[in-house]
Amino acid sequence: MTLTRFFGLKIIGLFNFSFALAGCSSNTTSVVESSDCPKVDLTQINATADSADYFDQAAKIVEKESQSFIGLTEARVEFCALQNDLGFRVGSRDGEFFALTMDYIPTRITVDVEKNIVTKIQAG
Repeated sequence: MTLTRFFGLKIIGLFNFSFALAGCSSNTTSVVESSDCPKVDLTQINATADSADYFDQAAKIVEKESQSFIGLTEARVEFCALQNDLGFRVGSRDGEFFALTMDYIPTRITVDVEKNIVTKIQAG
């Protein structure tokens, strides 16, 4: 193989790699910029953060108020969870269930997703 052909193949490979990277970056999910998310009002909690009452109150509020996220896209729900200072994780997506930790955090939501739409939400 001649030196010219060798470098020519390297340059072609570099261009292909660059185009592949550019293609990957253009396929990312668009960032949700609007802040008009349903609210989960944790200010309703009237117990101190280190008490069992706080844990119970937070779980009930998050369980009830986060149901308004159902029907939104996964990205939108994740964005809205962050806007409401909630943790977020996916329990299942399109019938595939994921391994989850057994810890229970009342200010975290676990969502089930079907075809990019959130269909179920649980606190914890």
